[in-house]
Amino acid sequence: MRWRLLSLIPVIFGALRLTELASGAAVTPQNARFFASPVLYYYGARAGKARTLLRLNPMSHLLVSYQQMLFEGHFDHWRGLLATLVVAVLAFALGAFLFDRLRDTLAEEV
Repeated sequence: MRWRLLSLIPVIFGALRLTELASGAAVTPQNARFFASPVLYYYGARAGKARTLLRLNPMSHLLVSYQQMLFEGHFDHWRGLLATLVVAVLAFALGAFLFDRLRDTLAEEV
């Protein structure tokens, strides 16, 4: 039951984002990322290049996992979540390395 409640989080925030855009907010390159992840549509319905591009977006794997749990009642997207975890760990390691390397001059620049 708890995972069903957690799976509603992207649905709620997706609805809030869609409401914001429908109320007249401008679609800019910064917020167009919302449409690059499968919040509004089902990932499995895409084929060819569209599906390949969606696989490159780490957020889409997390959203597909939520969709499977919420709508299909099962979960078998472990490889995609593992890829997302690897990207997140690498981004964290790179950020920690850069912060450690630039720690002395970072405060002066900011």
